[in-house]
Amino acid sequence: MPIPDPLVLLAYAAAVTTTLRLATGILILPQRHPLYVAKEVASLDVLSHGRVILGIGIGWLEEEFQALGIPFAERAARTAEAVRALRSLWKDEAEPFRGKFYRWEKLESHPKPVQKPGVPIVVGGHTEMAARRAARYGDGFFPGVADDAKLIWLLGIMREECRKLGRDPATIEITSGRAVPDRDGVQRLRDLGVSRFMVPPPAFDPEGITEGLERLGNLIATL
Repeated sequence: MPIPDPLVLLAYAAAVTTTLRLATGILILPQRHPLYVAKEVASLDVLSHGRVILGIGIGWLEEEFQALGIPFAERAARTAEAVRALRSLWKDEAEPFRGKFYRWEKLESHPKPVQKPGVPIVVGGHTEMAARRAARYGDGFFPGVADDAKLIWLLGIMREECRKLGRDPATIEITSGRAVPDRDGVQRLRDLGVSRFMVPPPAFDPEGITEGLERLGNLIATL
């Protein structure tokens, strides 16, 4: 599928919009070095005046990791460490970073994000471990499931993990969505604690996209 690089695409979207939030859904974080990601995402946040959300995942296609020379079994651990590295690089004061996979002495990373203390990081995934990762280091959680029962199960796991960590689960913003939204479905998600409803492209041609967004606008107007 001819899917463009998400950060390049969002830079284009930032130039032709003023209020839309710009989110990756998702960026496979362990396939990229955090020094580059920190600079690219912060640059996008500056250019868009603070509208960026960094959605991340650990990846699932082993062949991609083989092509990059990155051990597939390390992807979850690399992701957790990369999140810590990003937040370190986005701090106002430079500091060294020493992890298992990434390490450097004190250095400057610029520009800094407009959003403080940094760009929100949303953990994507529809497994038990994804829910636990969201509790451990996510500013948000994006299960990306259409089934209410599975969503309830995943949110329960996330909240259980938060309790173990002493974290308030209300501090984690929940994103979910369905391919064909309807009023009752959106209301059910709201009742489950979902803050953001994600809508995939309604079509892949200009006319279909326009018609689909008009239908979405009419739905939103009735909520």
